[in-house]
Amino acid sequence: MFESRWICNSFEQFHFDLFNTKSGPGFTTTKINGKFLTSQNLIHILVCLKPSIRDKDEFIDQCIKALKKDNTNLSKDIQDFRNNYTSNDALTYYTKPTFFFKLLNHGLRTCAIELLFLYRFFVRDIFDRLEENQCQHSIRVYRGQKIQKTERQQLEQSIGELISVTSFLSTSLNRKVAIQYLGDTKIQPNETNEQQMKNNSEEYILLEIDADPKCRNTPFAVIEENAAISEEQEVLFGAGSIFRLKSIRLEKQNHGYHPIWILEMELSNGNEHELKDLIYRFRYSYANEERTELSLSSLGLMLCSIQRIRFASKLFQRILRDPSLLNTVEQARCQRIMGHISSAQHHYWQSLRWYRRSLTTYTLINSKNSYSKDIASVYDAIGNVYLVRKQYRQAHISYQQSLSLWQLFYDKNQDQEEIAYCFLRQADVYLAESHLEEASELVRKGLYMLYRCHWSNTIHADLVFAHSKLGDVLVSLKLFDLAVDHYIESLIVSRKIFSEDDSFLFSIYSDLQIVCEKADRNFDQLLVDNGIPVIEDQIHVDHFRNNNGTPYQMIFKCPRCKKWQWIFTVFRPIKRWVCTGCWKKRCPRLMSYFWVLT
Repeated sequence: MFESRWICNSFEQFHFDLFNTKSGPGFTTTKINGKFLTSQNLIHILVCLKPSIRDKDEFIDQCIKALKKDNTNLSKDIQDFRNNYTSNDALTYYTKPTFFFKLLNHGLRTCAIELLFLYRFFVRDIFDRLEENQCQHSIRVYRGQKIQKTERQQLEQSIGELISVTSFLSTSLNRKVAIQYLGDTKIQPNETNEQQMKNNSEEYILLEIDADPKCRNTPFAVIEENAAISEEQEVLFGAGSIFRLKSIRLEKQNHGYHPIWILEMELSNGNEHELKDLIYRFRYSYANEERTELSLSSLGLMLCSIQRIRFASKLFQRILRDPSLLNTVEQARCQRIMGHISSAQHHYWQSLRWYRRSLTTYTLINSKNSYSKDIASVYDAIGNVYLVRKQYRQAHISYQQSLSLWQLFYDKNQDQEEIAYCFLRQADVYLAESHLEEASELVRKGLYMLYRCHWSNTIHADLVFAHSKLGDVLVSLKLFDLAVDHYIESLIVSRKIFSEDDSFLFSIYSDLQIVCEKADRNFDQLLVDNGIPVIEDQIHVDHFRNNNGTPYQMIFKCPRCKKWQWIFTVFRPIKRWVCTGCWKKRCPRLMSYFWVLT
């Protein structure tokens, strides 16, 4: 029995995410801790989703399809699961040495969202059983594990920080049993070079975890009675458990055996101010608008935020097929989000159809103007699509309808971010139409309103974008000195918000450099005077190559307009190191031919 469970444990690798509060200058917490927050939020949504009688059948159907494709001999396990599984048996099936255990933890470790979506009923059932059998007193548990040397070094640099174990974590009350999980730690005298390299890159660790049931972040329970194998004094922690790393020390073993690193950790309730604030903001922003609870659409919104657009689209289409949502706020909301998804995929006519459907649904249910905010946001999205398609008259109409609804919802004289955004978007249309005076006036109104909204904290991304936009308008008006002032303000604030390798930050640097040349001002000296570090040209090249590059493209700085440009390498001799825009101005007829080629 112990041997079969040990084989299971070989699949259950120790995969962790760090919540790092020691962020360097210029780096945001969200940037550093994105993986940590994504795994926490995903698990929370899966556990909170309402159960459906179709969940189990859907999972089994997908398993059968996979069997037909791979011709694997797992039909007996699936048949047993179909006939005998109930929610009360979740822990029994989890601890059985079957593919359920292996696939589930693989999905949690790799954040395989489509796989975890199928497992959602199983994850929820395990959490329910752990909560029912929650330990009522403090315990110390152990777990033996092999990890990569680089991972151990990363943990050593994170003492005092929070660690999230993304999968379910099996531990033992018995220290000797946990050490047995490490396998044979004896140093083999006749190892091949390949074996020596592998052993040098892997290290043995023993987790010593103190868990207090007062920490209600994630349930944990002794599962001997419910487990398929009940001889290991096993304690199971729910997926996404958060621990604080207290210390790491090296414990030497007998001569001829590998040393073991001891990691002392304690269960955390996750109530640290910064972490709690980020998770609360997520749960509020993705909650159902009527009942402030998480639903399938919450999962879809999270998928959009991490750029998993294709699966998000499938999920929202699945939601919209539910007949119970006909003429409800949830239906209108999902139609609106489908419009956003289609627009992100550059399917603009399709996105307009979704937005119009959303407007129709909101109109049917909009008693006493209850959803005027939502309707305003739909008109705003329609205006964005028309602006991209250069249909400026329709864009003006949509933005004006949005502005009227926001002003109806709020007091006309009340400063609100949404009204400021309307001014800025209308300014985009005027700028595209080359109506520069009108654009300048609207951007100034929007910027002034944003300052009044954020008077208590002027370090805000909205102000960065507004200053940058006003700089663009002033450049078009050839007021270069004023444009420099706004670009500098945008750059100062953006360096406190965005990470140092953010593409928007690079674009502000580039725009400021161009305007400084037009205004006859020393770019490097201007940066020094304002305490802004100079970015070398090679950093620009490395950044663009790492984030956008392909083997067929290269990045270069146009000597005429000073902008950073992508070109296909085969056209480098033809373009003679002048960018597309500059060459088009010099030779428009010839350029139109190469524009088609590139």
